[in-house]
Amino acid sequence: MHPFKTMTSQAELADLPENSVACPAGRPDLGVIKTGPDSWTAFGIPGTHSTGWAWSWVGGEDPAEAWLLWSPEVPAPYVPPVVWRTTIPSRIPRVKTHRTRGYARAAITGAMYAGRAHDDMLIEELDSRTGKFILLHSIADGDPISSLPWK
Repeated sequence: MHPFKTMTSQAELADLPENSVACPAGRPDLGVIKTGPDSWTAFGIPGTHSTGWAWSWVGGEDPAEAWLLWSPEVPAPYVPPVVWRTTIPSRIPRVKTHRTRGYARAAITGAMYAGRAHDDMLIEELDSRTGKFILLHSIADGDPISSLPWK
């Protein structure tokens, strides 16, 4: 687990927006979640606590240091795509998702009969930052199998 930020004062902890998660440096299992302006809940400890208590819990060592693990204001980290989508009009289903790029390429290659594409086909990759598919390869009707970028 990698922090978004290292905090060195109680004021930094107090300034975090609600739903932020902080922990002692190197100890994400001892985290706290901000639930209100001066209200914190600790992992595995019932009840709510003040910002002063939360700081003593997460930053109490000398030198005082705490990690910000998550905050609604911090942009989400980039996660590599894990889904590819093929569109092959002659196949049912016409649009299908695949776990690997290799499976997507194999679907396109397998849809080419007699060494040529008989439909316009696509391979798209999910951009995990936007949640939208981006075009990787466009195969036109009549393209030979030898023109595929992976051949």
